[in-house]
Amino acid sequence: MGWHEARAQRPAHCKRQRPDAHRVAIGLTPRASGDDASVELTGIGAVLEARREWLAVVNVVPGGGATDAGLVSGDQILAIDGTPVARLGYERAIGVIGGPEGTTVMLRVRRDGRESDVVVTRKRVRH
Repeated sequence: MGWHEARAQRPAHCKRQRPDAHRVAIGLTPRASGDDASVELTGIGAVLEARREWLAVVNVVPGGGATDAGLVSGDQILAIDGTPVARLGYERAIGVIGGPEGTTVMLRVRRDGRESDVVVTRKRVRH
């Protein structure tokens, strides 16, 4: 298995905390010619975007834990396991949301002005 180093892009309004903060190691598996390319990740199965005080759910991946828990595009994640996103910062928030397959994370979610706690099971998803 080879390794590829990628740099994640951060929204312009987020402050850089350390020089290597955006490095992500991605394990690559060789595929036979003609195989469909796909990405397999473990997490809640949602595309998130940083806002000042929360994470915005941009999209949910079919078959992911976010879909199973009822999260939808437009939801605002305010806290993760009881800690406000504003206190965690974007990178730590993403790190806390991710985790081993089969484990859960509690998200405080705002939708249409109403807040609720949602338990999301982390799953392996292909996209």
